[in-house]
Amino acid sequence: MPDRRYLRIALGIIIISAVGVTAYAITQVSINNNVTINTGVNLKAVIVGPATNTPVCSSLTGNYADTGLSTSWTLNQGGSQIQYICVENVGTGSDTLRLNTSPSVLPNQLTMSVSFSVCSNGYCMSGNVLAPGAFALATLTLSASPGSASGTTPNAFSITIT
Repeated sequence: MPDRRYLRIALGIIIISAVGVTAYAITQVSINNNVTINTGVNLKAVIVGPATNTPVCSSLTGNYADTGLSTSWTLNQGGSQIQYICVENVGTGSDTLRLNTSPSVLPNQLTMSVSFSVCSNGYCMSGNVLAPGAFALATLTLSASPGSASGTTPNAFSITIT
């Protein structure tokens, strides 16, 4: 029969692990897949998502579309997550890229920042003026304040890139 002392130690480790997992789960802020991404006229996009390396956008990045784009986010209270979106200008004129959210003030103490980089020949350089036929990388950073409610924020917001 195992020594009771070892059983107590094993039980203590299990309890501490369970408390740690529960505490971590309580700090998670999840945004449902209902975060839609809309593009402006003459723009198409593909969601590259969170990636280990910063992507370089090109015609080979994926299937660009102007409808049906959605994504989900999971971040900790007080933390942030980056999502990447590649944008293609399919029009005949240059487009100055902008990002808007709806609502303009995000719910649950969330904030969104964006930076645009124009991509060419395997490189992306900071800038938001997209020439006809060119590609850009939108780096979206969603941040949750330490006071953000944990759990799921359904139908949180939509993103429009124009």
